[in-house]
Parts: sequence; structure tokens; C-alpha cells
Amino acid sequence: MIVCSCIQTSSIAFAANTERTNDKYTIIQNYKIIDDDVSEISFYGKLNNSSINSDIMALPIPGTQYRLTEYTVTNTDLLTYNAKPIENETFLISVPEGYSLKLSTSKTVSGSLSIIAGAEKTTAETKAISKKFSLTGSATGSISKTFAKEEVFEFPPSYTGIYRTANFYAAVSYDYYKITIEAKDLYVNIIGQSEYKNERTYYVYAYIPKIIMYTKGANY
Repeated sequence: MIVCSCIQTSSIAFAANTERTNDKYTIIQNYKIIDDDVSEISFYGKLNNSSINSDIMALPIPGTQYRLTEYTVTNTDLLTYNAKPIENETFLISVPEGYSLKLSTSKTVSGSLSIIAGAEKTTAETKAISKKFSLTGSATGSISKTFAKEEVFEFPPSYTGIYRTANFYAAVSYDYYKITIEAKDLYVNIIGQSEYKNERTYYVYAYIPKIIMYTKGANY
């Protein structure tokens, strides 16, 4: 039995202009960066303009209370394409030479945003980043692809005469980004007037997920 550990080369539509010409897989579920700034608001307590609410974080300034923090993603810089080994590798199907086969059961592959540095670690911050990259699970920054039952997989023409079997796999790959965030803390005074204070700009470093598919040739 001879098994090829090589992955079939496929043409790919790329998200940015960084080293990626030698990719040997196909992106089948990709993130898409939203061009406009994306804001998310995080509430850290209830606001009641007519009275002081005990579950609002009080500030040392008399008559002033913290209400919420707003996060806005203002810029994204792709630092490394395919920044780490693939994860969640899932076997889909084996297709013999000359055949097309259908999946007998549906299979799902998913991955999540991974923030590794610089974050304030709030749900709203994660939501802002997730929205910027159009990730489907805004609270966790997830992306997924379901291969439906009876979806058809064909033996690759490029394998003809070389391998007798094509094994199809799906997995999660990640691109590494530097993300610029503007954060504003909102306070209100006792008569209900609000204003932003403690405005700041900082950088978050994160792995952004995408779903890929590839084949491995075998002679058995």
C-alpha cells in the first residue's frame, strides 16, 4: 500500500496580498473583512436616570456613574497567512479512481477566533472583532461549514493514472492579524447627561479562522 502525504493543489480566491501562491488546498468558508468601522457596545450594569442603581459601578466622582464601553475596530493588518498548523482535521470521504460518491451523513467543520495578545477580554470586544471579520458566532467569533448528506465528491482528474483513491478532508486554517481598536468608556452624571471619557486606542493580535478542504492521494 502506498499513501501520498501530499495535498492536491487547488486554485484559491485570496483575501489579501500576502504570501499564498503555494497553497495546496481550497478555501471553502472564508471570512470577509467589513470595510466600514464596526462598533459593539457592552453594558456593565443597568442605567436608571432617575436614581442611583446599586448594580452600576460607581466612580469616585460624586454623582457620576459608569455605564458602558464602546469598541470600534478601525484597522486590520494581515501579518501572517496560514499562521499555524491546521486544526480540526475531519475525514469526509474516499473516492476511487473513476468514481463520484455521495456523503452518507452530513459533516461539520468549525473553528473560532483566537485572541492571543492585547485584548481587554470583554464580550463586546470579541463581538466587535467578530463583526469586522463577518464571523458567524459573534460572541465567540466562530466560522463553520456543513457538508450536507448526499453532497457529491468526484475523483480529481489530476490524480488519474497516479493514485487509485482520493481521500477528502476538511480542516480549519488561521491567518494572523494585528487589529486596531478604539475604546470609549461612557459615564453619566446624576441628571442623565452622558459623555465619553478614558478614550484609548490599542492593538489586539488574533488568529482568524477559515475552513479549508483538500485531498490526499493513495494507492489501495
